[in-house]
Amino acid sequence: MRDDKVFIIKIKPDGENSFAFCQEKGLIGIGWKLDNGIPKTLDDYERLRGEENRKFSNEASLSRALNVFKELENGGLIWTISPDKEYYLCKTDGKYSYHGDKDEYIEADVINCLDCVFYKIGASTIVPSKIIDMMRFPGTAKSTDDDIAVKTTFDIYNLICRKINNSAI
Repeated sequence: MRDDKVFIIKIKPDGENSFAFCQEKGLIGIGWKLDNGIPKTLDDYERLRGEENRKFSNEASLSRALNVFKELENGGLIWTISPDKEYYLCKTDGKYSYHGDKDEYIEADVINCLDCVFYKIGASTIVPSKIIDMMRFPGTAKSTDDDIAVKTTFDIYNLICRKINNSAI
């Protein structure tokens, strides 16, 4: 798992259904459906996008999101926020999937996905201030290597793991 950075992925910030859909499916996802083909990997996605000569109106945001997904290929921790402004820390193993051929995913605008587990943190009380600041800026996906944000995020995740392990005993 990536331990030198933490990530932020906004799940369609203006869509309540997209966030609930991702939680229900155990994945974190972004849009950007291709017209043709079903990629198995991020590299396939980029190749097919190039073959289509596909340009999206928010191409820069897509490029940043794909770079974040690539950085998460071996797993990592992701911050996200619900439409009702509750923070979640997600853990992904980096498993990528594309769902541009499935109506329910298209309707939710959740096409490019990473499997993940959601942990509800709630209000911003314990969320690192760097993460809160980064959530305010436009863009679908970002990363930070800020020492305090990374350490605090991993401390929170480790507390969650201990709590889960203690409750299983």
